[in-house]
Parts: sequence; structure tokens; C-alpha cells
Amino acid sequence: MATNKQLKDKQNELDAIKWTDSEISGDTCGTYEYCVRCDKEADYPCARAYYAHKATNSAKKQGEFTANVELSPLAQKLRALRMTKGLTIEQAARRCKVSAKKLFEYENDKSVPTEGELQKLLVVLEKR
Repeated sequence: MATNKQLKDKQNELDAIKWTDSEISGDTCGTYEYCVRCDKEADYPCARAYYAHKATNSAKKQGEFTANVELSPLAQKLRALRMTKGLTIEQAARRCKVSAKKLFEYENDKSVPTEGELQKLLVVLEKR
């Protein structure tokens, strides 16, 4: 993993890019490829997400098998609702009273919520 100085420098660089992009098209937080790995509660969240994403892509290039899977509309909606609220999976799971593992599985089409769980998720995540 990167040193604190590297994290700080990368965070500053990414913040500048996000600022510039936001000036053009509105808030861009959560729209970059690395954002799926973001934990906004961590120090230097964008930098950590960037390096984690970069490491994953590097592993893929070295021959690890990965499927290019398109997510279901339900998974996409759950992720979009959570990210719109600026919540990590852990934060959203706590609010929805489900485990973070379950919410991760729902957002990645690894599992499908029961009708009751889905109602609970939507009530919490769709609140304004």
C-alpha cells in the first residue's frame, strides 16, 4: 500500500481533477471507476480507492480470470441509491438493518433480497 505522503499527494491530485470535472458537469463524486471502492470515512478516501482499483486492474492484467458481467437493474438501482446518499456499504447496511455482506451481495448480483428485505432497503435508501 502507499505511504501516507503518497496517499495525501494522490488525494490532492484527485480532488483537483474532481473539482475541475464538477465545474463542468456538476458533482462528480462517485462517478469514477475507482469510486466503487471508496470508503468516505477513511483518511484519503479517493486515493485509497484509486490505489485499490489500480491493484485490482493490475492483477487482472497479470492473467487472473474475471468476468465482464452486466449488473441487473435491481443491483444497479441499489448501488445508485446508496451512492447518491454518499453512504458506504457498511453505513447503508447499518441503516437498513442488514449485514454489509448481504448488501454487497445484492449490489453485485451474488444474491437477491427477499421481498421484505427489498422493501426495507428501498424505504431507507429512497428517503430524501
